[in-house]
Amino acid sequence: MSDYRLSKRAFLKSVTASFGLGCGGSLKHFPFDTMNTAFPTLGLELSFYGVGCFGFRYNGVQVLTDPFFTYLPLRTVAVGKVLPDPEQVDPYVDNFTDVKAMLVGHAHYDHNLDLPYIAKTLNEECFVLGSKTLRHTFAPNTLPTPFVDMNDRVASKTKLGQWWVHPSKKFRVLPIVSAHPNQYLFFHLYKEEVNADRTTIPSKVHHYQEGMTFAFLLDFFPEDANADNAKPSVRIYIQSSSTGFPMGAFPKEILEEKEIDVACLAMDCANLKMKGETTVIDEYPAKTTFFCHYEDFFRRKDQVPREIVKVDLPAAKEFFSDVSNKEFLFPIADSVFNL
Repeated sequence: MSDYRLSKRAFLKSVTASFGLGCGGSLKHFPFDTMNTAFPTLGLELSFYGVGCFGFRYNGVQVLTDPFFTYLPLRTVAVGKVLPDPEQVDPYVDNFTDVKAMLVGHAHYDHNLDLPYIAKTLNEECFVLGSKTLRHTFAPNTLPTPFVDMNDRVASKTKLGQWWVHPSKKFRVLPIVSAHPNQYLFFHLYKEEVNADRTTIPSKVHHYQEGMTFAFLLDFFPEDANADNAKPSVRIYIQSSSTGFPMGAFPKEILEEKEIDVACLAMDCANLKMKGETTVIDEYPAKTTFFCHYEDFFRRKDQVPREIVKVDLPAAKEFFSDVSNKEFLFPIADSVFNL
């Protein structure tokens, strides 16, 4: 454990620079998007819960990404217990009775902290899809939900990968190799892979090592059809962490079957696009794109939101308002969109 544990002082210095305590701008008056206008024809309900957590509901089935609802103060994260807070999670659980899969992009705590708490409330048809590191991290939690390793299924720019199909055949998921950027400057915290089961429940920030990082394609199938006999009716691309292209890329021949309807992208991707670099926004365009992972999550949701220091949300909103023929949305936590 000591090989990859940062000192508390180094952690505090790096995340203070990265996430704020006042470093990022206030979003009190930012004009968040509360509805979509361009493409309301998919029959898809999209809920944005904050950071990288989305819920996608289609034909009575919901898929949840990066389950994270417990926002803890910086000092608690650095030197205290990092565990789910029922007070912050309980208001959401009644909305998860139809969740049939939870997709986890990587194993840092801000992408999975509340997974064990939510898992105990879900039905037996729900699966967790993530990395081997994630499985080893939560081994002592004895999750009631089956776990599917994504490491050996991944697609890349030149590799088709292997779809995972839910037993109901109402949807399928393709994991794609992605990567996690430095949190700030040269700081890259807790980036190891875990190769053996933990023996105690994770409760400290350094227990949540990064492991393999994924993007995902999520396909839903028509109500009267399934993965065996139909093309997907809705396709969603999800990338909650990005170091830029070609991370998150997959063979474009996959798009011959179905183009991307909705993309959910971390602000790292938006920042790269604003710098003029090639991104998945250019290579894999979606009709509607939602940007996420912009906020200081050391502040509870009942506080005025702030952006992290490496994000300029007003500049990004202005930039993407000039990109024609596509819809780019900046949602606030706990907003719902009918697409």
